[in-house]
Amino acid sequence: MTEDGAYSNVEYVFEPHSSTLPDIREYLAALWERRTFMVELARADLRSTRASTALGSVWSVLDPLFQGGIYFFLYTVIRGGGSSGKNSTFLPVLIAGFFLFSLSIGALGEGGNSIKRSKGLMLNSTFPRAMLPVTAVYKTFLKFIPMVGVLCVLFPLVGGTLGPGLFVLPILFAIQMVMNVGIALLVATFVTLVPDGTNVMNYINRVLFFATPVVYPAALLPSSAKLLVGWQPLFALFASYQKIFQGGVPSIGLIFQSAVWAVVLVVLGGNLFLRHEREFALHL
Repeated sequence: MTEDGAYSNVEYVFEPHSSTLPDIREYLAALWERRTFMVELARADLRSTRASTALGSVWSVLDPLFQGGIYFFLYTVIRGGGSSGKNSTFLPVLIAGFFLFSLSIGALGEGGNSIKRSKGLMLNSTFPRAMLPVTAVYKTFLKFIPMVGVLCVLFPLVGGTLGPGLFVLPILFAIQMVMNVGIALLVATFVTLVPDGTNVMNYINRVLFFATPVVYPAALLPSSAKLLVGWQPLFALFASYQKIFQGGVPSIGLIFQSAVWAVVLVVLGGNLFLRHEREFALHL
C-alpha cells in the first residue's frame, strides 16, 4: 500500500539473513518499505486496547497523574512544609516528569513484549523482526499525545513556569524517542530469549524508577548518590528535563551525555537484536 492509500503492484519479499549481521542499509530499507503497515498496526492495536475499556485513552492520563499525586504527597510529608515553598514549586516538575517517564516505561514494556505478543505473525510471516519493537515504540508515542495536551493545560495551573530551556525540549524529546527504540530492541531480545526475562524486567523497572530523577530533584542528590545512579541512561535525560521544567536551561554536558546514551542504546540494542533475530521463533 502506498502513502496515498492505493495498492502498489510491487511485491516486496524479505528473506531471513544468515547467522551473521545483515546489511544494515538493506535491513533499514526493508523496515522503511513497511512504514505504512507499521503505522496502521500501531493504530489498530491502540484502538483495540481503548475499545476494551470505558474511559479509553483517559486511563493513560490518569495513571501518571495519580502516581504523581501520591509521590508529591509523600514528598511534602517527608520533607515537611505542606504545599508551600520549595515543595509547591516541585509539583509541576514532578507531574511533567511522570508523564515523560511513562513514555519510556511504556516503550520498555510494550517493546519488550512485542515479539512474544506477535507469536502468530512471527510464525506465519517473513519480515524484519525489528518492525515489532519499533511499532511498539510508535504506539507508546500515540498514547503519549493526549498527555501532552493535558500537561500543557495542567502545568501552568499548578504553578509551573518555563524559560529559554523550552527551545531545548524538542531536542531532548527526540533523544528520548531514539533511546526508547534502543531500549525496546534490547529488552525484546532479552525477554524473548530468557525464560524469566519478563519477571527480571519487572525488578529492573522498579530500580530504574528510583534511579531516575522523577520523584526527587536531581540537584538535591549528594555527590555520592549521583555517582551511584548517574551511570544509568535515563539519569542525564531526566535531570535535563527537570532543569527545563524549573525554568532553567540544562547544561551542554547533560544533553551530550543523553545523546551519547541514545546512540549507545540503539547500536547495542540493534546489534544484539539482529544477531539473535533468527532464534526468536524457537523461543515462542
